Amino acid sequence: MIFGISLALSGPFLSLTNRTGAIFHIYGENSVGKTKALMVGNTVWPSAGTESPWRTTSAGLEGLLAQANDTFLRVDELPGEPHAGFGDDIYAAANGAGKNRATVTGRAQARQQWRAPVLSTGEAPVRQVLRDLGQSLRGGQAVRRIDIPVMGMAHGVFNDLHGHATSKAFARKIESIAPRNCGHAGANLVRELILSDQDQSIRTTIETLHEIELSKLVVQLGLDPRTARNETLRVPDRFALVAVAGEFASQRQITGWPAGTAPEAVMEGLLHISVMRIHRANPVSYIGAMPKPSPTRYRTTN
Repeated sequence: MIFGISLALSGPFLSLTNRTGAIFHIYGENSVGKTKALMVGNTVWPSAGTESPWRTTSAGLEGLLAQANDTFLRVDELPGEPHAGFGDDIYAAANGAGKNRATVTGRAQARQQWRAPVLSTGEAPVRQVLRDLGQSLRGGQAVRRIDIPVMGMAHGVFNDLHGHATSKAFARKIESIAPRNCGHAGANLVRELILSDQDQSIRTTIETLHEIELSKLVVQLGLDPRTARNETLRVPDRFALVAVAGEFASQRQITGWPAGTAPEAVMEGLLHISVMRIHRANPVSYIGAMPKPSPTRYRTTN
């Protein structure tokens, strides 16, 4: 849940760091709270009532992404058999530009462009959906589309039920309050970014914070940030920006989270990916393979 909110907060940070977005795809079986994570993330910006299913055309998806420029887009329920151009949609969504199209008179239309983080859900990872379509995963797609399995948490996507007896009761509470409380965090974040840029130093500040969080994530993964290859760092780089957004908002009293909460939630998501890669390499067993965050830097999140 904290990861979803931090991801939604990261929209304005993309342009500040000259980065394109990425699709963070949460996958797992039904009724584990994936859609509720989308609902919570979507409360950051004033569009919590909108539904954005994966079942749309390429042009329709481009329109949604353009509307979400500098904010956040949630896309729910990745179908098992999407349309044939789905692989190109994945690439374009995170790359920040749509296709060249013409009007009915043959004139070229202005190509839509955007910078927007995307949170997606489905029962299967995007990698598997592409394989089932007979499409191979291109290198650019691998770092633009990040599959995160729902695993290792006590109640589906929830680590803490916040006083509710069951995960179902907590989910119903989210359904009740999320549509009525949206847009406040995003508006306050934009205000704080503007106030923090009075001396036009915000870009340098965010880049410095990003380098710090990236180094911490890389060390937690057992890598040396001084010698790790750029290709190895591309996925942690995207996670680090999410951590920066959540922590920046927390320091400005926007989230109400203690210091370090957002970075740990980000670390947990990245570790889930690491464990799943271990499982793909050695399918016999990966129980207990989840590395543990350092207790000196990261704490249990909600």
